[in-house]
Amino acid sequence: MSIRADLYRRLLSYLRPHAPALIVGTVLAIVVAAMEGSIAWLVKPAMDDVFIRRDVTMLKLIPLLFLGAYIAKGLARYGQSYLMAAVGERVIARLRRDLYAHLQQMSLSFFTSRHTAELMSRVVTDVNRLARLSSTVLVMTIRQSVMVVALAAVMFVRDWRLALIALVVFPFVGVAVRSIGRRLYRINKRSQQKLAELNVLLHEVFSGTKIVKAFGREAHEVERFDRVNRGLLSLALKDHRTDEITDPLMEILAAFGIMGALWYGGQ
Repeated sequence: MSIRADLYRRLLSYLRPHAPALIVGTVLAIVVAAMEGSIAWLVKPAMDDVFIRRDVTMLKLIPLLFLGAYIAKGLARYGQSYLMAAVGERVIARLRRDLYAHLQQMSLSFFTSRHTAELMSRVVTDVNRLARLSSTVLVMTIRQSVMVVALAAVMFVRDWRLALIALVVFPFVGVAVRSIGRRLYRINKRSQQKLAELNVLLHEVFSGTKIVKAFGREAHEVERFDRVNRGLLSLALKDHRTDEITDPLMEILAAFGIMGALWYGGQ
């Protein structure tokens, strides 16, 4: 079993006690997706009956349906986001407690071979980043997967041929998402290591302030800090560049699908 697969298996064991909340969150995600599909479905009658035929009855009904769909979508999204965030926070608390208990059972040689700041970084920073990243990925995976299914269903009901053409880009989306996910994983792993290095440096300097002052090492310590800090900045910028390219890339790929559907429909 790979390290990443083993990591996900362990995280799953922490999520199992929260299965009821996850199920409710999934149901709410389905509600959000259903409302998205309903809104997409209402666009056609809104254009045909309200703007073209000037149907007075539909003019009164469709705006109310839109309003109801957006209210239901907003409430469901809020409930799902809160539930998933609560699960994430509880997983963080349990992970932190289990890690601390595990460290208490380690031998004296373990502690003498590792820096105090590194261990503190593992207990506080790494646990938070790991659990928050996992909960965010879980929320987005559930929400987006269900939404894609709902919108695809609307497309197929409207015109299955156009839907098939529009969905041709999906394999390319999958490849892109997988590639971006792997890059983000590598960047986050290096960021954790760099942050631990920064914590070690700060602990050394602050605990040895008298020595730094006695030997006039202030400029040297500032230079050391700058090196590590620049490394963290570089990784943070890489993380943002990789993360922020996701939405534009997805929209561009989706545009190819829409272009194909429009081209086919116009023939």
